[in-house]
Amino acid sequence: MATISENAYRMIRSHAIDPVEAEQFYQQGLAYFGSDALFAQWLTNANAYTMGQAPINALSAENGIAYLTSLMDRMQDDY
Repeated sequence: MATISENAYRMIRSHAIDPVEAEQFYQQGLAYFGSDALFAQWLTNANAYTMGQAPINALSAENGIAYLTSLMDRMQDDY
């Protein structure tokens, strides 16, 4: 049975273009959210920071990881 962290990592890897950036983004998300479950929840649920879209949808864009990384930085500044 897959764990939430394996699912979050698989989701990121399956949507991201660059596997190295995907790994860095995954580690940043774990550090920011504090748990695999919270990071996976944020990735898959629409929110105000991503204009009502699930963040996972942005990962397949050419600059998706950079966009979401910047977004997490801004969220941390707001917190």
